[in-house]
Amino acid sequence: MEKYFDSHCHLSTKNVPNLKVGAIYNAAHFSDWDNIIRLSESAENLYGAIGVHPWYVSDLPNNWFELLKNKLTENQKLMVGEIGLDKHHDNMDLQIDIFAKQLLLAHELNRPVQLHCVGAWEKMLAILKMYRNKLPSFIIAHEYSGPLEIMQRLISEYNFFFSYGPRNLRNPLRILATPMGRILSETDGDNPDGVISVVEQMAEILNIAPKKMADIIYKNTMGILRHDQTA
Repeated sequence: MEKYFDSHCHLSTKNVPNLKVGAIYNAAHFSDWDNIIRLSESAENLYGAIGVHPWYVSDLPNNWFELLKNKLTENQKLMVGEIGLDKHHDNMDLQIDIFAKQLLLAHELNRPVQLHCVGAWEKMLAILKMYRNKLPSFIIAHEYSGPLEIMQRLISEYNFFFSYGPRNLRNPLRILATPMGRILSETDGDNPDGVISVVEQMAEILNIAPKKMADIIYKNTMGILRHDQTA
């Protein structure tokens, strides 16, 4: 069977069935962290990302940053995520503060980042510019919905990759604009095997054979996880 990879999914229970695909499970709330760490240790093709989602920045223990740093230090396989900014949620100043701390931590520990950004790309670009020399080596724009004109800048200046899921399939302009060496697939759900259908539909959009599409995405994803691909 071809190699498929869900670069962004979430846990709904503590137990995950045997999967046909590789997957990166993302935390949203800090209460997810331990389950994701346990899961990432359970199989070679399962990975985890822990961090504070912008929806939950107001619901943190005082020592959240120390906890996050310790868990990342103890678990070298983990990414940092899902982190970012969301204009549809309150406390933007707090979102920016917590996001920046996690971004700098990812740089310090040399970990890839899973990025959530909704309606806040100008603020995001300002932060990226501010910390240009202290950014992680790899940033995945999860379910990228930003302007097409920003994409090339994100690639050339900040080594971004772009992950697409079911919602992107309904409006494939960004999929069509993404360089093949930067494209990833995701479900953003709790059943990573659903990424097989996502990849097949991406292949149809791009007029590429499904096996070739799966191979391209797998190579891109593993390059990030192994830190062996640069802009």
